[in-house]
Amino acid sequence: MTDEKQTTEKQLPQPSESAKQASEANSPVARKERHKKQTESDANFWTRIKAKWPRKDQSEQPETPVGELKWVRVRMFPIWLRILILLVSIAIAAILGAIIGFSVVGDGSSGDVFQKETWKHIFDIMNGK
Repeated sequence: MTDEKQTTEKQLPQPSESAKQASEANSPVARKERHKKQTESDANFWTRIKAKWPRKDQSEQPETPVGELKWVRVRMFPIWLRILILLVSIAIAAILGAIIGFSVVGDGSSGDVFQKETWKHIFDIMNGK
């Protein structure tokens, strides 16, 4: 039996220096120390972040009650510009309608719409002259 013990001891490889260091690094004591250092650095990080951007207390009451707040509407286009755009689009639609009506529906040319005599003739027909 003593021979068997000797042969098994000889067959087992001896741990090298790097293996000893790796096993020491994975020991529970070393892991606890690494975890402690990590949590300390995390705590320092979050204290620096909180110092840069302080959080507002949500328990503070607003300066004015909700019932007294007024709704302010910010318009992208002012009202005067909307009215101007509406008037211009109505004028353009009337001109295009006269051109299409006179040249396509009627027998005239599209350029005759802008002559004074054409409109005078149209109003004479309307007034019965």
